[in-house]
Order: sequence, then C-alpha cells, then structure tokens
Amino acid sequence: MASDGMSTRRRVRDEAGANSIAFIIVIPVLMLALVAGVQYFIKFDAQRTAEAAAEEGAAAARRFDGSAEAGQARAYDFLDDVDSDSLEGIQVSATRDGVEASVTVTGSADAVGWLPFIDPNVSATSTGPVERYTQ
Repeated sequence: MASDGMSTRRRVRDEAGANSIAFIIVIPVLMLALVAGVQYFIKFDAQRTAEAAAEEGAAAARRFDGSAEAGQARAYDFLDDVDSDSLEGIQVSATRDGVEASVTVTGSADAVGWLPFIDPNVSATSTGPVERYTQ
C-alpha cells in the first residue's frame, strides 16, 4: 500500500503546472475563434446589407418610369436609412437599357482585414427586366 501512495504523489508532482500550460495554449486559440466568429458576422452583415441595397436600387431602376440614376439614388437612400455601420467605402453603380436594369453595390466590411482568411471586400449585384407598357 505504501508504494501505491508513493506513486500517486510522484504523479501529482510530475504533472504540476500542466493546467497552466494547457490554459496558455487553449485560451489564445479560443480567443482567435471568438474574434474570427465576430469578424465573420460583420462580413455577413455587410454582404446582406449590400445585397438588400442592390435589390432596392434595381427595383427603382426597373420601374416603367425609372432610370439608372433613380436606381443609384435609391440604393444610397436605402443605405442611409438602414445606417449601415458594417459597410464602409460604399460605391453604387447602375445601368439601364431598353431591356434590363442592373445595380451593383460594393464596399468593404468594417473591422475585417487583419485576419488573412476573411476577405473584407463585399459586392452585390441585382439585375432584372425593365417594366414595359403593353396593350
């Protein structure tokens, strides 16, 4: 029995500080995962905002009495209305011909960029047929 108690003491002594080392390794990995998750959410929010603005702009440009300028203005108005904090460096371009209207919203996700595996650039395009009057 004495030898069993002796080996238990020796094992405890040999593992002294193991929890500290595990803590030093695991906590930075968990923090990186948490920050990456937040950064991904910001990028996802920026992408969805750009898509919604492009759809709003395209709807205005596609109208019977619409224009490319109206589509561009509507996309900018939408972005102002939703207070898009996650999207910065916003640029909106719109085109319209006799058949089709298209609006593209580009920008970059705020606070994304120092993690090399998350691209901060965001782009969304919405295209659709122009409304026509027929009898």
